[in-house]
Amino acid sequence: MSWEDRFEDLKAFRQQNGHCNVPTQWDENPVLGRWVANQRQARKRGQLTADRVQLLNDLGFVWELRRGSLAGVRSPRRNWSEMLVRLKGFHDEYGTADVPYGWDEDPALGRWAQKQRDARTKGELSQDQIENLDELQFEWDSAMVRWKLMFAELLHFNEMHGHCKVPNDSAEWKKLASWVATQRSKNRKQQLSIKQVDLLNSVNFVWDLRPPKKK
Repeated sequence: MSWEDRFEDLKAFRQQNGHCNVPTQWDENPVLGRWVANQRQARKRGQLTADRVQLLNDLGFVWELRRGSLAGVRSPRRNWSEMLVRLKGFHDEYGTADVPYGWDEDPALGRWAQKQRDARTKGELSQDQIENLDELQFEWDSAMVRWKLMFAELLHFNEMHGHCKVPNDSAEWKKLASWVATQRSKNRKQQLSIKQVDLLNSVNFVWDLRPPKKK
């Protein structure tokens, strides 16, 4: 990832924790902790541009750590619980725990949600954490999260037009029309899950657009 990407992660950390003192061994994002330490070393060696130094200064970045300066850093467990509260707030508002990765209103929450999927795959989540997320019907499959986002667009189209026959010649719905066509193709090849088929059937999805054969 680029310097700018790490800087955005640091901004999210500061927004969440109120400071930029990321622990070097921070479990949620170990790379960020090492990156922060590297910025201090780079500045000492004169390898950090003035623009980057200023960006970090604007965040209240601490260049010289004194003994005990990390004492106020929140524990990973407490941090996890606070992110869960934010996810519950998202669920209460939108009726789903499927936070888009690039959600503009809270980018850190989208990144955190994806990290939970990765953490479970690696066996890094406790059973208690898994159950807390399951209670919100958290989607563990990243591909299914993306699928549900497009399905939500189909629901919006259906609400506006009263059907799911998305036109191919509309610039506004071009992406959705392509996705709809893909669902028909995958269904013919039996590549959709039962859950996906059931969701599409729930909105009276038309699987075959070909006119019926004349008798």
